[in-house]
Amino acid sequence: MGVKVLKNRGQQNPVASIVLLSDGRQSYQFFNSSSERWEPVHLQLTPLPRNMPRWDLGTDYLGQQKTFPVHSFGFGTDHEPVAMHVVADLSGGTFSFIESCEKLQDAFASGIGGILSMVTQDLRLSVRPTLLGVEIKSIHSGGFATETSKSQGILNIGDLYADEEKEFLINLSIPSLPNDHRNQATEPKMPLLDITCTYTDVASKERVEIEGYLVDIHRPRSISPQDMVLSLEVDRQKNCLSVLRIIAQAQQMAETGNLTDAQAVLSKGRSNLLGTSSAQAGDTLCMWLDAEMEETRKRMVNEALYLQRGRAYALSEMSSLTCQRASSRGNTVAGAEAFGSGFSFIGAGKSSVFGAYVTPNMAYMVSKSQKLSK
Repeated sequence: MGVKVLKNRGQQNPVASIVLLSDGRQSYQFFNSSSERWEPVHLQLTPLPRNMPRWDLGTDYLGQQKTFPVHSFGFGTDHEPVAMHVVADLSGGTFSFIESCEKLQDAFASGIGGILSMVTQDLRLSVRPTLLGVEIKSIHSGGFATETSKSQGILNIGDLYADEEKEFLINLSIPSLPNDHRNQATEPKMPLLDITCTYTDVASKERVEIEGYLVDIHRPRSISPQDMVLSLEVDRQKNCLSVLRIIAQAQQMAETGNLTDAQAVLSKGRSNLLGTSSAQAGDTLCMWLDAEMEETRKRMVNEALYLQRGRAYALSEMSSLTCQRASSRGNTVAGAEAFGSGFSFIGAGKSSVFGAYVTPNMAYMVSKSQKLSK
C-alpha cells in the first residue's frame, strides 16, 4: 500500500521513502508454489536486493528498475527483527531496534533527519586502471552492489545524505618497476586509477558527472621505515568489514543455539580489533566497534536474552555497518548525545564521541525531538 501511494502521488518530489514501525509478530504467511511451502509474507512483498528490485517503480537514468527504501523500526522486545531487517536491507533502508518506547520519537527523528537531508541519488563510482599492468583484483564494499573486472570497477552507492561519507577498499595488482625507472635520478610517480562519479542532484534533478580524479603513488627506489607505515584509514576500513563479518557469524551461531561459540567469536574479534594499528592509535570508530561487539556479546549470554534483545541488536548493528549509515538500537539513539556534551565529528566525518555514521542533520533533528518532549 505504501508503494501504491508513492507511485500514484500527485507531487512527484525526488526523495521518497517508506518508514515501517512495528511492535508485534507477523501472523500471515503465503504459499510459495515454486518451493511448495509456506513462507513469511515479507519475503513476497519485499523487493529483491538493491540492484534487482522487484517492485515496478519506474526506471533510473540507466534504464534499471528502482525501488523505495524502507526504513524499519522495531520497538519493544516482541517484534519480528528478522522480517524488519530483511525489509530494510533488501530495499536499501536501515533497521533500528528500540527497546524502550520512550526512545521511539527520538529514534524516528534521527532517521527522518537523514532522509530530509538527502543531497544526491543514484550515485555511481567508476574506477579504471590508468597504467598497463595495473589490475583491479577486488572491491570490498559491504552491502553495496559492485561490478568488477580487471579493467574496471563500478560501485552502485545510491543515495547520500548531507555530510555523509562512504569508504571502500580496492585491491590492486601493481607491476614491478622497469629497470630504466629504477635508475632515474628522481623517484617515479605511477598513476594507478582514474575515478569518475555520476549522480543525480536532488535540488536541480539534473544528472551530474565528475571526471578526472586521478590516483597515483610514488615508487621509491629503496624502502625506508616511513614507507612501511600502515595507512590508518585503510586499517580502519578493514576493521569495519572484519567486525561486520564477525557479528554476522556470531548471529548465525546464536540462531542455532550455539551461544557459547558466538560469544567466543565476539571476544576473539575484540582482541584482534584492539591489536590493530588504528585501534592502537586511539581511532574513535574502532573504539565504537569494540563497544558494539561487547554489547552484542552481553546479549548472547542465554537464549532468552538473545531472542528478546540480542537478535534485534545484532541485526541493527549489521544494518548500520552494511550501508555505513547510522541506526538506533537498544536504548541508544543515533545522534542523541550530540548537543550539550562537547560533540565533535572525528576522522572521516562519521566517527563521533558517541557512535558512528551520524550526520549533523540527524543530530539536529534528535535535539528538536528532545526539546519537544520536555
